[in-house]
Amino acid sequence: MSARALDTDLRRARAAFAAWRSGRRGRSPIPDALWRIATTLLEHHELTTVARELGLNPTRLRARLTPRTPVTRRRSQNPAFVELRALDLVPAPSPVPDATVHARIERPDGTRLTLSLPVADAGLLEQLCAAFVRA
Repeated sequence: MSARALDTDLRRARAAFAAWRSGRRGRSPIPDALWRIATTLLEHHELTTVARELGLNPTRLRARLTPRTPVTRRRSQNPAFVELRALDLVPAPSPVPDATVHARIERPDGTRLTLSLPVADAGLLEQLCAAFVRA
């Protein structure tokens, strides 16, 4: 599944939860249909990401998992420093003159940066990422 489709699925789920929350009375329980949507997202997204984006308690979301539900996991809960070099991302020379480099970076606080740059400007990628991480 493409990254765009994954983002669309997460956006739709967020909208479904927002619609339910805006129309509910009191503290009614989350409907099973919405829980199914949330657990389905775990096939392609991390549990913490789904919980944060949908405003769910991660422990309660985990409790909704069936033994067959795959959960996307990070290799490490505290990833080590990962060096990002534009040379590693861009094949040289690019056979397509208008090719684009896409990058998504997420800080530990959940702030995200998504970049789409022409290959010709890929050298700026390292500078932009470094500035984002320092901010």
